[in-house]
Amino acid sequence: MKTFSYLTGIVVLIELTVQNVLFAKQARIEPNVGLTVISGETGSGKSLLLGAMQLVLGGRASAKLVGTASSHALVTAVFEHTAIIHGKIVELAEEHGFPLLDDEPIILRRQISSKGRSQSWINDTPVGLQVLKTVGSVLVDVQGQHEPLRLSERSRQMTVLDAFAGNLKLAQEYTAAVNELRSKEQDLAQLIDAEQKNLKEKDYYTFLLEELDQLSPEEGEFEQLEQQQQMLAGAQEWRDLAQQTAHQINESDESIKRILGKLSASLLEAPDERLRDAGELCTQAESLIQDAAMICSEVGDSLQADPQALTACEERLSAYVDLIRKHGGTPRALLDAYAELRERLDVIEHSDERRQALVLEIEAQEKLVLKLGEQLSKKRRQAFKKLSNAIRPHLNDLGMPEAKIILDEHDQVEIDSLGIYRQEFLVQTNPGIAADRIGSVASGGEHARLALALALVLGDSDDVPVMVFDEIDSGVGARLGVAIGRKLATLAQSRTVVVITHTPQVAAMAQHHYLVRKKQSQRSTEMDVRLLEGKERHDELTEMLGGGSAAAQQAEELLTHS
Repeated sequence: MKTFSYLTGIVVLIELTVQNVLFAKQARIEPNVGLTVISGETGSGKSLLLGAMQLVLGGRASAKLVGTASSHALVTAVFEHTAIIHGKIVELAEEHGFPLLDDEPIILRRQISSKGRSQSWINDTPVGLQVLKTVGSVLVDVQGQHEPLRLSERSRQMTVLDAFAGNLKLAQEYTAAVNELRSKEQDLAQLIDAEQKNLKEKDYYTFLLEELDQLSPEEGEFEQLEQQQQMLAGAQEWRDLAQQTAHQINESDESIKRILGKLSASLLEAPDERLRDAGELCTQAESLIQDAAMICSEVGDSLQADPQALTACEERLSAYVDLIRKHGGTPRALLDAYAELRERLDVIEHSDERRQALVLEIEAQEKLVLKLGEQLSKKRRQAFKKLSNAIRPHLNDLGMPEAKIILDEHDQVEIDSLGIYRQEFLVQTNPGIAADRIGSVASGGEHARLALALALVLGDSDDVPVMVFDEIDSGVGARLGVAIGRKLATLAQSRTVVVITHTPQVAAMAQHHYLVRKKQSQRSTEMDVRLLEGKERHDELTEMLGGGSAAAQQAEELLTHS
């Protein structure tokens, strides 16, 4: 891959490779920063390159696009990236799981099989078509003859207008305020729904809570009751065991204490250190079993059968079991149900207070939204006047002297995240014709020139780094061609601009000039894409000017003054 140096703070298209798309067996362009033009006779395949670009950006695919050289078509676009758009790409990479490394290119790839199956990758990671389309829209703006203007979307218009005006922080505050308002309105609607439902269930909840209040279950009590019941139910058995244990340890002829005492005394006199250690352990054991005997003796003396205590314990344990079965099957579930019922009834009893508080919060939030919305709308109007004045000379230079951009504004039934008023760009290309939405311009050439004028005025406010124009110079003469070429060159000073053109005045302004030709034989048709330099470029401009010595001289002048 060819390596390019590029300007700091921009994204550039450094390579577009097309393989087996119709009759483009193998084609490549390497635009980089600056103006790249693609010329060639009608039908040579220039638009095929544009179509390939749209494919790799997520455009519509078809098995009919696959050529005969292979079972699939493949288009690859390679971008170098730096800080200006890095944040957006990082967000998309994190959201969709494709890798993105600093100082590494962004590679978009799209493959179409002869059976119509489409596969997409970003940095060699498979992604869905919509992901490819989303990332592609951040990187490239294609202005084809029949493609909608990127700024035809109202949301995009407001974003670039806010960027142009320095309103982005205010716009974010407004959007956040609207989102908070919608959230509170949703909370109120849910509360009202819950109130209606809870009123029907209040009596039932109260009945359940009264049952639980009578029991008043506590953490760990059920387990304690089980242990107490076992002890009380077998009181005589446990008393006999305790007394028997105490007797065998201390009082019988062969008591455990006496045996351990004899063994301990003997072992402590042994010559082997290990046996003396064993004697020490027997002494310790003697002390421990003495403690055990004391406990058993105390329990044996105190433990008595208590039928009343057993009955009370079993009754409470039974009440526990009944409610546990009713509320989840475990003591933990019972305690959780108890807490939840108290909370539900508390919510029901205090729902009026919460509803009134929410209404007040919504009223305050509405005032904030209106305040921020008015500020934002005012700043947008002021910024649009500057934008409109700035774009007028560009439109005049581009052969659209009567065209103008209008900011349409009117009330809307419900405010949205874009503003309290519906503000939208309209365009009027000719006097006497009503202004209409951007994208409704009938002429393909006017369509593209309008996009160029907007791009020149907006600059970095519209941060799409790569712009592609298809026949922006359609139907224009030499004078207008020069103006278009100069403006394209100006636009391309800080980004990649690719133009398909028939106009030599535009082609002469380019830093990179590619010629597309169709090579045919009796058996095949192939597209040839070549980078023109030196004499070859001069010859192509001469041909574009009509050929002959006069055209050659004019081509020389164009190259000299470009």
